[in-house]
Amino acid sequence: MYKNSPVKKILVILVLLSIIAAAVQISVRIKAEKQEDTINIVADYYTFQTFANSYGHSVYDAIKELSSNGLTGIAIPEESVQDLVNSGDISLFGGNQLISNSLPNEILQNIDFSTVKNKIKPYYSIIITKDKSLAERIFNLLPEGDYIINGKKTYAVITPVQQMNLNNYGLGFDEDEIAKFKSLGLNIVLRPKYAPGNRNISNLEEILRKYKIRSVMFYGNVISGAGGEQTKELADFFNKNHIVTYIIELPVQKGIYTQEGLDVLMPRTHYYVARVYSIYPAEQLKLKPYEIFNRWFRAVSDRNIRVIYVKPIIDNGLSYEDNMKVNDYEVSKFHSLWKEKGMRFGVPHPMPEVKVPVIILWLISLGIIAMFVLYAKSLLDFDVKNSIFWLIILIFAFTVLLFANKNLAQKLTALSGAIVITGSFSLIVFRYIKTLYGKKEVTNLKNILKHGFNLSIIMLGFSLIGGLWIGASISSTRYLLNLDMFRGVKVLYLTPFLFLILNYLKIFGADFNNTYIPKERYSLPIEIKKAWNITVKWGHIIILIILAGIFLVYLLRSGNTGVSISSLELKFRALLEHKIVARPRFKEFLVGYPSLFLIPLFSLIKRKKWIIVFSISGTMGSISITDTFSHVRNTFLMSLYRSLWGILFGVIIGSIIIVILYKPIINIFTNEK
Repeated sequence: MYKNSPVKKILVILVLLSIIAAAVQISVRIKAEKQEDTINIVADYYTFQTFANSYGHSVYDAIKELSSNGLTGIAIPEESVQDLVNSGDISLFGGNQLISNSLPNEILQNIDFSTVKNKIKPYYSIIITKDKSLAERIFNLLPEGDYIINGKKTYAVITPVQQMNLNNYGLGFDEDEIAKFKSLGLNIVLRPKYAPGNRNISNLEEILRKYKIRSVMFYGNVISGAGGEQTKELADFFNKNHIVTYIIELPVQKGIYTQEGLDVLMPRTHYYVARVYSIYPAEQLKLKPYEIFNRWFRAVSDRNIRVIYVKPIIDNGLSYEDNMKVNDYEVSKFHSLWKEKGMRFGVPHPMPEVKVPVIILWLISLGIIAMFVLYAKSLLDFDVKNSIFWLIILIFAFTVLLFANKNLAQKLTALSGAIVITGSFSLIVFRYIKTLYGKKEVTNLKNILKHGFNLSIIMLGFSLIGGLWIGASISSTRYLLNLDMFRGVKVLYLTPFLFLILNYLKIFGADFNNTYIPKERYSLPIEIKKAWNITVKWGHIIILIILAGIFLVYLLRSGNTGVSISSLELKFRALLEHKIVARPRFKEFLVGYPSLFLIPLFSLIKRKKWIIVFSISGTMGSISITDTFSHVRNTFLMSLYRSLWGILFGVIIGSIIIVILYKPIINIFTNEK
């Protein structure tokens, strides 16, 4: 009755409507993502300054050489009190030293503090310099409430800020440095440092306007203008002048540090943001030059990052000239490789803000719920009444969640869509191969290749539906910028295998005898009970331990953290990335697709346990394809290309494996006693 009922038609229509809604949202996302076509290769001023100075050269010399080899920008930091102390431009003392007359005699002889001495507290800070313009700049940029005293070619700025807080306050930019590097044709990225009040904001805006600079990357744990009206003022200026905010992705993403005020500024600028890839100097020292290069390349191809923050590649055993040759080579190679692939270089063009309308998210959820009801009906033999009941209950529950917490609803939609698709896939596979089970008259190589290809198309098609749902439901700009992430990767990597067990019991039953032809229908509760009562032998325990080990490695290699990858595999990955960019995942073309060619073979020769084994590895491929689209920091088209390369490589490798193993497997299992 259910087979031809209107309810089934309604469920199918909801799934199709959901796919259409997701496709509409994906088209918006793709249009936005296509604007990110420009890479900026930016040198870090501080680390290059340290490197060059240690060899007796200037930072300008090093950057000038790199600029002729593909470097396109330099990040110039705002000078802080500590920077000026280190460079010898200023001296710093405490108010208690003035009160106790313990300042150096040279200062006391040149500056008359009598007019302010009675106003100074012990915790005050006193800045001494012989540069009048610098003293005035410091006075104008520190928070209000300070004093400036003109002495005999010596100047003092007295501020009520404690030295501990004062050290990292921003004191403006060295305009001579900006002008020098700008003359090289480089894009200047300003790195402002925090100081309370709005004086630093005004100075930053003035420098940006004066030198027509369009890129800002904040320095430290608190951004300039953090809090209140200052953030609004800065955002308004950024919006009016199209200033791109650079965010260093990895530290923020992994929670190494946060930049206070950034989460307020970004929405106000409509996420006009470029993500930056940066390697910590201490970590970079452990890497070989080609490994650093591969990380830069992968940041663009795998993470869709458009700013590569370059720090000097240093071998302490080499001369300055030889070290520069290494840096020149790697930067030049990176620039040339991406130029050949059609990328431009300069200030990035951030994508426009992307939002997921509530109606789109709701329509996507309807299809996922409908797919789940269809799956549950197949597994538990739901009648029409139960199907309608669960459909209404789930739609109502999700609708309430959507209006209560949209962000959580987005994540839940993505995760549930991925699980339903990958869970349903093995049910389709078992249904397909059940029709082949034991039909030796069609056990020939041509038929096996045909069935393997059919299953590959089914896996790709199903997985792409899941990818479409994921890619659309979490396509908000916060996710695209990796400021928020898809949650539940480990759940996605485990639950489909639980569904696989249930699907097998539903289609083949709990009898694992190869000669037993499965019945047309099974009751899942009865088969679960049968499977539970199977006598466990030592062989079963050993197999379970082996499987547990395989699954542990499988889980650890999934997501952002896990086991280390061999150097050979890294080199092979790099080769694929450099040649085709959209590198397919190994779990797809080396595991998933080849398994789908072996499943029909073992079905035709009636080997149920081998069917289970290769169904598990085939499901790994389906999960991998679907999970590819959960990495929304990468473009949707890149994920799609990756999946298409995966089926191409997978079908070729699967076909080769079957051609090689076909006769040996037939002979081995045909001669079994």
